[in-house]
Amino acid sequence: VDSEGVAWRRFRANFVVDGDGGLEPFDEDTWHRILIGRVSLQECGSCSRCRMVNIHPDTAQETRQPLRTLYSFRRSKARVLFGRQLRNESLGADDELRTVRVGDAVVVES
Repeated sequence: VDSEGVAWRRFRANFVVDGDGGLEPFDEDTWHRILIGRVSLQECGSCSRCRMVNIHPDTAQETRQPLRTLYSFRRSKARVLFGRQLRNESLGADDELRTVRVGDAVVVES
């Protein structure tokens, strides 16, 4: 949470990676293929963010943050890019190869 009270929950991410392993902010921009547990995921682009991230998930109040700050340094044309879209390459495999669990290791393959 920053000084404006913007929590990571505003981004409504499917996965949040703990950075205790030496990660830097926005490292995910360079990830192309990752493993989470035994699930293989391929990146297929950046996430374009709309103003939904400005709406507090508990109060439904809308502010100008964090989109205003992100726009200042994460802009591509008229879009704000933050986060990555991933495709599960393990589809069709058995359940163990399609299931991600809290605490699974994240390995960047490329």
